[in-house]
Amino acid sequence: MQLGICGKFALERGDKRRTIHLALASLLMNSYKIIAACVLATCISFDLAAEEFQGEMHARDGNSLIFEGRDLRLFGIDAPEWAQVCRHGTRDWDCGRVATNVLREKIAGKTLRCESRETDKDGRIHVVCYVGWRDLNAWMVSQGWALAFRWYSKDYVDEEDSARRARLGLWRGDFINPWDWRRGRRLAGE
Repeated sequence: MQLGICGKFALERGDKRRTIHLALASLLMNSYKIIAACVLATCISFDLAAEEFQGEMHARDGNSLIFEGRDLRLFGIDAPEWAQVCRHGTRDWDCGRVATNVLREKIAGKTLRCESRETDKDGRIHVVCYVGWRDLNAWMVSQGWALAFRWYSKDYVDEEDSARRARLGLWRGDFINPWDWRRGRRLAGE
């Protein structure tokens, strides 16, 4: 163990109490260095573990893609379910199907690049996808076809606020949040 010049001086003087304090201080400083190194190594390993998917993909619904047989879920957003109905005035419309078709048209024939963020309990990989340099997740929310899934991320809240103010997509009428719809909540009379 290295005590440095102060520790050596204390040791030469025979001041055992000071020597012990200096040794503990030295050990504590080395512990901080070890902890910092572990934290840094953990951050690096998480970054290296991120998967990237690139190629043509197919929309399963308004927030899910299929790539080479793997289910990818768009991170931080939630779109209406396939069978979900929304209302504009007195007219019901299939907003889940429309949201899915909007995503299908947006990605048709294009190469997507998706970066993984996490894997959920069902094994689905949550990704942020890009068409060129455009964040596809942000685009779906900014056009009003998906909501910011605040439970998991605040990344797309500004896009949702803009779509709501402009009354785009789902925001032009009444709808149930997709997470509530999955729990059985429905529009009146549905």
